Amino acid sequence: MRALVPLPSPAGQQARAEFGLGRWLVERGRAEAAERHFVRAGELAPHDFTIRRGTMPMRGIDPMGPKFREMFQAWAASGNPYYRPLPE
Repeated sequence: MRALVPLPSPAGQQARAEFGLGRWLVERGRAEAAERHFVRAGELAPHDFTIRRGTMPMRGIDPMGPKFREMFQAWAASGNPYYRPLPE
């Protein structure tokens, strides 16, 4: 499994930290303060589907609604496969 999952880049690691801080703030009722961390996480890792979509419910965005479809279309247009086939 380890060989199939690439390690995150330094920017990807920072994006995960921003996401984690944002989630921590939301859990403590500070959604407004969390927003800038969610935005920054998306800027640092614009093609990290998990981070971008994972923030949507915490931000009051429908994770299956129009914003998601817009994000998904841009993500797919950038050459990111939704399903990655496993090697033989």
